[in-house]
Amino acid sequence: MRPLNWLMDRPTAAEPPAPAPLIVWVLAQLATICLCAAQVPLADHYPRPVERLAAQSLVVVQVILSGMLLPWLLRGGMQASMAILASVPMVQLAGYLSALPDLRTGLLAIYVAAWLIGLGLLNAAIPGMRGRMILCGVVCLWSLGGLVGWYLRAEFAGSGGNLAWDRDAYWGPAMGGIAVAASDPTLAPWVAVVGVLIGGLAGWRLAARTRRTRPIPTSS
Repeated sequence: MRPLNWLMDRPTAAEPPAPAPLIVWVLAQLATICLCAAQVPLADHYPRPVERLAAQSLVVVQVILSGMLLPWLLRGGMQASMAILASVPMVQLAGYLSALPDLRTGLLAIYVAAWLIGLGLLNAAIPGMRGRMILCGVVCLWSLGGLVGWYLRAEFAGSGGNLAWDRDAYWGPAMGGIAVAASDPTLAPWVAVVGVLIGGLAGWRLAARTRRTRPIPTSS
């Protein structure tokens, strides 16, 4: 067994999930919650009290970090399940700090879980490490690009940062997660995550069908 098999390829049937990506995943979420609970402002004019934005801050970290760690964090069914289960209590804790209603906290947990499931299916549908790294780059660009694009529009287009979630939730999955945490339930935030989930299911089914129909090489 290669020592860095978890870094370069998918796990074998006998190989347990790699702990390093899961440890980074959990610690990053804990650090985000602790910073908010400690009243550490993340910008000069950050809203006060800081802990009221714990849920919004956490979902941004979850969306972006899951994209950055995609080839390793969601590298198999067991490991992806552990990552999803680890995200649920974090969302509950952040929702408590933010004083979110129970319905909104539950919807946020479902949003993050659906996002991770969709990414995991897409990751499983791509056979090679190069393809999974390309997917990782696309997801990161989409997640971060949406936040940067919204900020630039708010900063230079004269909107003054006024939020309209039926419009701003379309700026990528991170903004969609913020909308789920910050506004009453609407359909707009779910467009991105449902699209990823449907695309992941379609890609996974197509990859499974291709593997079934591929001829098995025989030795002469």
